[in-house]
Amino acid sequence: MNFSTTMQRWTATGLLATTLMLTIAPAASAGRGNRRYKGVEEVRVSHRSHRGSQVIVRERGGAGPVLAGIIGGFILGAAVSHAQPVVVHERECAPPPPRYRYYDPYCDEWMEDLDECRFHARDHRHPRVVRVYEVGSDRCLRDLRWYGGEWHEEDMDWDD
Repeated sequence: MNFSTTMQRWTATGLLATTLMLTIAPAASAGRGNRRYKGVEEVRVSHRSHRGSQVIVRERGGAGPVLAGIIGGFILGAAVSHAQPVVVHERECAPPPPRYRYYDPYCDEWMEDLDECRFHARDHRHPRVVRVYEVGSDRCLRDLRWYGGEWHEEDMDWDD
């Protein structure tokens, strides 16, 4: 166990003990029959009227809760600011190598995927036609033509 972990445990234990003491102590004091519990003072004022006596309740605020909140905030802030980030190591897997390459015979250009072929041919004034080649053997597998919103296989007569 390193110093940082030990310090975090002591801080957490101290915060727990302080919270328990601040929670239990006022309740213990209230059970003694103390009429001035939490600084509340009752003052009776009598009037000579048909209503009888009137009770006025005055509350005195103390600095205790304010100081406890400030000190607790400092302790909690120190504990949170020294927390160590969690680092997760993930493997990055390279994408698999492409199995096919696409050749535009009109522009004499090679492309990596069919989307690239579709967008490339859109800007040129020739049919959207590509030849599909296998990467390992450079063998021509088929010819594709774009129409009707998708690629269709066609037998093209190319002069090879």
